[in-house]
Formats: sequence, C-alpha cells, structure tokens
Amino acid sequence: MQKYQYQSAIQDFRRARRRASLEQLLSYITGKSDDLLSYEEVRKQLKASGMSGKKLKEIPLDAIIGSVGRYRDFTRSFLPRSDSDQQRWASIQAIAKGMQGFPPIEVYQIGEVYFVLDGNHRVSVARQLGAKYIEAYVTEIQTRVPLTPDIQPNELSRKAEYAEFLVHTHLDELRPGCDLSMNIPGRYRLLEEQIEEHRYFMGIEQQREIPYNEAVMNWYDAIYLPMIQIIRKHEIVKKFPEYTLTDLYLWISEYRASMRQEGSNHLENALADIQTKFRMLPGFALDTTILDIEHVDFLEQTRIAELRPDADIRVTAPGKYQELSQHIKIHQYFMGVEQQRDIPYHEAVVHWYETVYLPIVAFIRKQEILQDFPNRTEADLYLWIAEYHAELEKRLGWRIQPEIAATDLAAHFSQIPERIFSRVSEKLLDALTPEEFEAGPPPGEWRKEILATRRNDRLFNSMLVPINGKEEGWRAVDQAIPLARHENGYLCGLHVVTSKELYDREAAHALQIEFARRCEAAGVQGALAIEFGEIALKICERARWTDLVILSLAHPPGLQPLDRLKSGFRTILHRCSRPVLAVPRVSAAIHRALLAYDGSRKADEALFVSAYIGNYLQIPIVVVTVKEHARRSSEILSLARGYLKRRNVEATFIEETGHIGEAILSAAAAYQCNLIIAGSYGYSPVLEVVLGSAIDEVLRRSQIPIFLCR
Repeated sequence: MQKYQYQSAIQDFRRARRRASLEQLLSYITGKSDDLLSYEEVRKQLKASGMSGKKLKEIPLDAIIGSVGRYRDFTRSFLPRSDSDQQRWASIQAIAKGMQGFPPIEVYQIGEVYFVLDGNHRVSVARQLGAKYIEAYVTEIQTRVPLTPDIQPNELSRKAEYAEFLVHTHLDELRPGCDLSMNIPGRYRLLEEQIEEHRYFMGIEQQREIPYNEAVMNWYDAIYLPMIQIIRKHEIVKKFPEYTLTDLYLWISEYRASMRQEGSNHLENALADIQTKFRMLPGFALDTTILDIEHVDFLEQTRIAELRPDADIRVTAPGKYQELSQHIKIHQYFMGVEQQRDIPYHEAVVHWYETVYLPIVAFIRKQEILQDFPNRTEADLYLWIAEYHAELEKRLGWRIQPEIAATDLAAHFSQIPERIFSRVSEKLLDALTPEEFEAGPPPGEWRKEILATRRNDRLFNSMLVPINGKEEGWRAVDQAIPLARHENGYLCGLHVVTSKELYDREAAHALQIEFARRCEAAGVQGALAIEFGEIALKICERARWTDLVILSLAHPPGLQPLDRLKSGFRTILHRCSRPVLAVPRVSAAIHRALLAYDGSRKADEALFVSAYIGNYLQIPIVVVTVKEHARRSSEILSLARGYLKRRNVEATFIEETGHIGEAILSAAAAYQCNLIIAGSYGYSPVLEVVLGSAIDEVLRRSQIPIFLCR
C-alpha cells in the first residue's frame, strides 16, 4: 500500500512540474510574475522590525506568497521548479495521504501575507491536494506598510518608497490610521517636497523655526485632508479605480498650481469646471488637462508651430514635454560645440526637429511601429526610442543607430498578438534545439533588416570585430579598418572572456586602449566591449546590432564530423544573423573579387553583396559556377549576368566542373582575386556536420578573405 501511495505521489509530482512549466510560460506571456517573494528582501525594503512570539493557528494557503530560503525553488502557487525535489516531495505527499499527516509549518507574517521559514514542500503538497488552510506556527513581524496576497514583485519598490516616507515623516504615528499609499512609483519625494515647502512658509508666517513633525501634521491636516475630502465629494476616485486617493491628490495639486497661474484660486470650483467641460469625452482623465497645459507651454517655448507649421508633436503622459525640451537644450549645446558659436534657441529647435526628431518619426511611419503601440503617439515613441537607444548603447558599449533600437523595441515590447506569438515561439524553439544544430534566421533576413534601418546608401555602417588579444586577433581589425574608412563605418570591437574567474581587468583595459589607438590612427570611429560567456554564442548575440561580422580565420572547421560539431566558427556561420568576412590573412587592397554562384537563396545574397562591392569599390567581379549533376550552369550564370549588368558592374563569367571547393579556389588563383564571396552553408546544420561542405574546404585552404552571406 505504501509503495502504491509513493508511486502515485511521483505521478502527482510530475504533473505539478508540468503545471509549473506552463505557469512559467503564461507568466512570460501575461507579464505577471510567477515568482515567490524573498522574505529577506521584503523585510529590508519595508524596514520591518520587531516580532511577536510564535502562535499556532490555521492560515490560508493563498496568503503564503514567499519563502525565507527557498523562494527560487517554487512558483507563486508553490509548484516545484526542479526535478531534484521529486523524492522529497513525493515522500511528503505519501505521508500527507496516510494516517499520520505532517506537522505544522513555520511562517513569518507581514501584514496579511506569510513567508515560509520551514515547510515549503508541505505547502506545495497541501496546495496540490486542494487544501485551503494549513496549520502553522506564526511569528508576526512589525512593519509600517501592510502587504496583501495579491502583491507582485514589481510593486515592492512602491511599498519600499512608502515605508521610507513613513520613516521620514512618522505620519503613521502622528496621524494613526492614515493611508497615503500610491500606485505610481517615484512620487513620495513630491510629498516630502510639499511638506518642506509648507514648513518654510509656516516659518515665514509665524516668524519661528517650525519643528519637522509639526509641519508634517499641519500639512496633513490643512493641505492633504481637505483635498482628499474634495476628491471623495466629487467621486473622482470612481473614474480612476486603478489609482489611490494620494495618486489623485498629487495630480490635482499639480493641476491646481497650473490653474493658479491662470488666475483661479478656487480648487472646488475648478474641479467642477473640469468635470463639466470634459463630461462628454470618453476616457476622460485629469492628466488630460495637465497635458494640454504642458503642450501649450511647449508650443510657446519652442514656437515649433510657427517655425514648422506641419509639426504635430503630442505626447500622452505628463512630464514628457519637459523631456522633449531637454532634448532640444542638449542638441543646442552640442550644436554650439560643433559650430564653435552660440546657437540661438529657436535655431536649435528647427535643427533638432529636422535632423533628430523627423528622421526617427519617418522611420516609425515607414515601419508602421505605431501599430505595435496603438495608444501611443509618434512623439511618445520618439522619446521611448531615444531612452531605449541610450540604454542599449550604455549596455553594449558601442554606438548603434537609433533605427536599430526602434526595431528592437517594437520586437520586444509590442503587445500585438503576432509579436507575442513570435517571441514565445522563438523562446520555445531555442529551448528545444541544441545549440550545435540551430540554423539561425532564414536567408535574406539580414538584407531586409539592414535596408530597413540604414540612413544612407552604405551597406556596412557598423562592423563587429571580435578579437582575442593575440596577433591573429588583430588581423581582423586590420582588415576591417580600410572597409570602415571607405564606408565611413563604425567598428564594434568585442573581446569575450569565457568566465568571470578568468577576467583580467588590466589586460582587458589594455586591449580597449590598443583598439582605440588603432582606430584613431586610422581615422575611424569604434569602441571595444568586454563580454562574458561562450565566444561563438556571444558573437552571434551581438551581431544583430551590426551590419557585418569580420573574423580572424585562425581555426576553420575541421575535416571530421566531430571536429565540425565542436567548431565555434561553424556555429557562427550557422547562427549569425549577419554576413561574415573570414580573414585568413589581411588583404590590403581588394582589386578583384570572385563570386561563387549556384542560384540558391544564399547565393543570391552573395550576388547582392557582389554588386554592392563592385559598384562602391569600382572593382571587377569574376562569377564562377560549378556544374553539378544535371543542373545547367549556363542558366544560373545568365541570372547573375543580368543582375550585374543592370547595376553596371564589370564582370567575367566562367563555368567549371568537378569538386566545388577546388573549383572556387582554382578560379580565384587563376584570375588573381583577393576576395571570395559566397553563400554560406547550403545544408541544414545536422546534414552539414555529417556530410561536410565545400565552404569548409574553402575556409581551410584559402589564403584570401572569404565573404559569406546568408
């Protein structure tokens, strides 16, 4: 009987694990956390202190929202996250279903919620058995800020701000029962500023130094409470169920300041006027009025409506017009630095609008990004993109194009179903596919992305150049510099340290200095970033922020399947979302390029690059096709001939027979080419490992750079 109960418990555990995986997926889709809270983190943030003695009582299982030491081992509903818990979990469930049951758990109580000190598995089992309550020894922890079972991890910061506010003001002691909780983060400092301002004017009026506690009580009684009474009287809170009374208090107090500038001193009448004016508008909100005032101020300050009558700059959140004004001031400063003169403000406004704001808005329109964020305006997205762009540049350590940041923002934060499904599918596929067999994006995807985001007629505005600090690593930099100079491009250097334990700060800094020195000496811009992790994967991750990857070809894929499977270079070619320029040794000046063309989709991408290189470097292209089986090489060559002719590229066309790799290398030598351009692997990763590839042979034997496209 016991053995049967244990086996049944094992099956229950496995079902619970599957539910945990599903809960994690739903959490990702909905954005609602499925994590337990850390007792220690909550205790510190809420400044909890003091505790009562243990009391034995029944507590609701739904009110247990965290753990002292095992908050990472279970989901919010106490589903097990690790298979290693199977034996212990099943043993406890077998006991629970037996005659003896299990002893009470131990918990800490903060407000209305509980954190498990001892008995996490018992809670998990009890919940899976459908229990509503559990016996527990409860130790109550004293805190100024109450917690409820529906608290989410991202709400803790607001609770922490409230606790800090109460520590400073002692309002909960001076006015017991007061509730100044807010749902908008970062606003308690405004209340403290109001108290300090009130204290200052009290001192002037009474001609004495006002104790802080006295100012707090007077502010609460004379300023805060009267406005709260007005909010309740007009039932404004019913229109904003997601906000608290204190949220509304701050909004209205700010609005009152604006109204006073317009000559109104009667708050109650002003509120009645607002409701009368906007009663018929759907979705009316008080911040609409604040936005209107800010918009008028912005128009008066910038005169943008006069200077550029077609400009329509509107935002949907308070404070954003001030951010736009700050952007203009920063632009004015850098204009002055660049032009070595004082720039009139309104000249800076026009220049900012035409050279900074409009290009981003034009990209938003071209890519239809507003469809991803239907409740936002172009100005909202401009500000969001600017902020996201700055964050990305800081995190990456490189300069990147704003258009790339905009594309990434839409891909990662859009809430339309197609984007969400794409993100979830990508995560699932990534989780299920071994890294060695991931095939990367489809052919041509890189061209679509680059053409969509570039601002000029250059194809390679930024180039990723990984270096290892050895002489062979600098080979790629030396090859990249002439191309960057010709393209007016930016070099994104990357040094990957496989683990933080191996990180040598001084050596890494020396690499960055040497990289910067080489760039400066060559007259190109660039920066070297330091990353930690598996080298090939980090290169692939970072490649999407650039247009081209330039790699030193020190270790090409080997001859044997196992060698190919372990090859980091092969992984990069399969997974990388950008073309790869492999450099066995530096070719100083490219005077003739060879295109290996077989009519495949990846070869078409190579044809596209060949036309670009032929045009911009003004060099001839040798197009070679190798006849295989029954394929007609003449038809394939005619496609390439027509494409290059339409683009005025000088080209020679040759047909070869025999082994593909040998034919490509022989043709390159015969025509004295110093660059080979080809499509990347034609087989899937699995078949390529087993069968090998002509590309591998070219990589192993070539002494000139190889440009591989996908």
